[in-house]
Amino acid sequence: MGKLTWQQLGQILEGQFNTTPDEAAETIFATLLNKDWKGSATKVGKMWQDQSTVEAWTRVLYVYDELAAKHGKSKAMLNFYNKHTTYFEWCATSKTSYKTLKTFRNYFTTFNKLPTFNATGIQGYGTKLVAKAREKEIKGLLKAQKHNLLLAKRNKNNSK
Repeated sequence: MGKLTWQQLGQILEGQFNTTPDEAAETIFATLLNKDWKGSATKVGKMWQDQSTVEAWTRVLYVYDELAAKHGKSKAMLNFYNKHTTYFEWCATSKTSYKTLKTFRNYFTTFNKLPTFNATGIQGYGTKLVAKAREKEIKGLLKAQKHNLLLAKRNKNNSK
């Protein structure tokens, strides 16, 4: 059958609920995108189910970390909001908009408290978590390698 448009979905529901296709499409659109789209501090929004939205937010975190290192946190947010191309890409990808810097800043902190990003209490939101995870992984690999070398030496000495 292929992909359905909002208009076609409205025509399907037209006979069932006695609405016009435009009314049905408007209702469906409002239900899907307006209710719990962004989520809250306690509830993950529907937009986070889309992998491209998560990737876009990760890019936002990397750019913010770079700006914060260069300008400081407050100026980084000022330089990012409504000025940086990554901000506009984020708004387009997530189908959201933020009227003021304060609103964006509130959502910024809310999104970073989501389990997906779990960056609470760490200064550099996304990048420092990744760097710490890589460091920990490298330390584990080095420890395992030293242990393997030690075992190889013992086996060599025992075989003589």
